[in-house]
Amino acid sequence: MAGQSQILRQILQSDRCVVVLHGPAAAGKTTAGLEFYRHYQRPGEGSACLMIAPNIQAIGYLKRSILKSSPGGAVMSPAVTSFSAVAAKILGACSVKSQSLPTYRRRLLLRQILDDMKCSIGLPALWAVADAPGLIVALDRTIAELKRAAVDPESLSAVIGPARSAEPDKIRDLLQIYRRYQERMQAANRHDVEGQLWLARDCLRDGEAKTNEQVGLGGVSAVVVDGFLDFTPTQLEMLVLLARRVDKLAITLPYTHDGRGRLWQWTNRSLDRMRHAFAADLDEIACPPSEDAKPEIQPLQPLWEKVFNIDAKCQQGQSLPAELHLTAASGIDAEVASAARRIKRLLADGCRAGQIAVLARSMDAYSPIIQQIFAEHEIPISPRTESLTDVSIIRFVLDVASLSPEFEFQNVLRIIKSSYFLPSALGAFDAATVTTAEAVIRQGNVLLGRQAYDDAVGRMARAAKMATEQADGNIEES
Repeated sequence: MAGQSQILRQILQSDRCVVVLHGPAAAGKTTAGLEFYRHYQRPGEGSACLMIAPNIQAIGYLKRSILKSSPGGAVMSPAVTSFSAVAAKILGACSVKSQSLPTYRRRLLLRQILDDMKCSIGLPALWAVADAPGLIVALDRTIAELKRAAVDPESLSAVIGPARSAEPDKIRDLLQIYRRYQERMQAANRHDVEGQLWLARDCLRDGEAKTNEQVGLGGVSAVVVDGFLDFTPTQLEMLVLLARRVDKLAITLPYTHDGRGRLWQWTNRSLDRMRHAFAADLDEIACPPSEDAKPEIQPLQPLWEKVFNIDAKCQQGQSLPAELHLTAASGIDAEVASAARRIKRLLADGCRAGQIAVLARSMDAYSPIIQQIFAEHEIPISPRTESLTDVSIIRFVLDVASLSPEFEFQNVLRIIKSSYFLPSALGAFDAATVTTAEAVIRQGNVLLGRQAYDDAVGRMARAAKMATEQADGNIEES
């Protein structure tokens, strides 16, 4: 047990097969998860622990962290993956033939279903907007959300119940579209991501008598799940079934008892669901915040506390800056309408239209709604086809802002090779410094971490010194 952290010892010593590590940000949950993963590392064979992360960015970060901590600077097939990849592996091992359907194919299928329904049974509520931009995207996202919540067409029909009137009902139109979507997918033996998770869950549930090798989990004796705020019902069911097949299942969750109930509302709900799902098999380990991780008070800290600490009570005399207005809206339409009203007041006060910029998270979703609602408010707009993140100077600023203390080599290279980067702004540096830094990263095989940069510089300095001494020796001999 030498060299193990206190949290890892608690995980390994727990008599429960499922352990939840919960704590605030920077409390060491991911670090403990990585240490748990390395505990199952087998020399020359990889790890007997499977690590599940929510997205490709988290998977990449975890793989780099595993590589960084490897004594030999190399890792054999790090077992870091996603739920969808685990599902695909289970389906393959169980000989379930299922072809995944990409996003554009799903949306083409929905377009065909809408066109067919318009010509046959009709769409009483959605007929008028059946050809409207954005409807197919909205339907695709709604169906995906229903499937993530494990709501199939029959369950949705039971919730809706019998029609109470002859008036058009968009929920019933959605039910008919969803039902036909499922029928077409099943007839073609194709599945979306959520559908494949359903199939994998069924394979695990129906194959409890099978060995791990027979369900695609050969060699796996532990599982760690990191980076999730919540789990869909299907994901949680898969975790319950996986826990029965491994020695230990560890899950990290951002949550702590600090009096901010609303802040932790969703992760608290996730923890309650896990308590119900795993019951007596669950153990909880609290990860206290690290003193070293506490950020210094910044100039905007009071504003941050007031805007984002939704549990804090407004103290008398405090108010937001006059230039800042916050709006709470239930949905995109209400959000855009609120922004339109604010812009209309600015225009009435003498502000010119060209002086107002409207930024949105995704123009695919917002653009049609902005155009419609702004037209209703008689607000002239000049839409930009270019995303803000595609503007080179903005992209450079975002790269600088996202540079972590670990100095990942991709981020560093993007910054120092940008034409907007000015070395002299950081001190007595010039273009030669940038060239040297790039050489250190590329020739020194630096991934991330200050120590890795120090080590690479040391190796290159020693190599340069030896080369110089060798050259001097050759000159003297000649």
